[in-house]
Amino acid sequence: MDDISLYINFALFALLGRLQAADALLRVHGAAVRSVADFIHRTCPIAPRPIYRGMLLDPAQPFRTDPQLMSLSWSEDHDVARWFSCPRSTVSE
Repeated sequence: MDDISLYINFALFALLGRLQAADALLRVHGAAVRSVADFIHRTCPIAPRPIYRGMLLDPAQPFRTDPQLMSLSWSEDHDVARWFSCPRSTVSE
C-alpha cells in the first residue's frame, strides 16, 4: 500500500469512528501518514488548531484524566464535542 492509500485509510478510519483501526495504522505506518499530511499542509496551508477526538467510553473503565467523562466527539470546541457524543443527547441517537 502506498503512502497516499495509508493516509486515506487512516483518515477514513478516524472519521468513521474506527479509532482502534486508525490508531493501529498510525502506530505501524505513522511516518507515511505524517509525510502525506505534511505534503497536504505545505500545498494547502491552514492555521493549526486543536480538535477534540471523540469516543464513547466504557462506564466500567473510567477515563483516568476525568472519571466523570464518558464521551467525547470530534470538534474544535470542547463543549460541542461532549454534546455531540453524549449518549443522552438527541444528536448522538
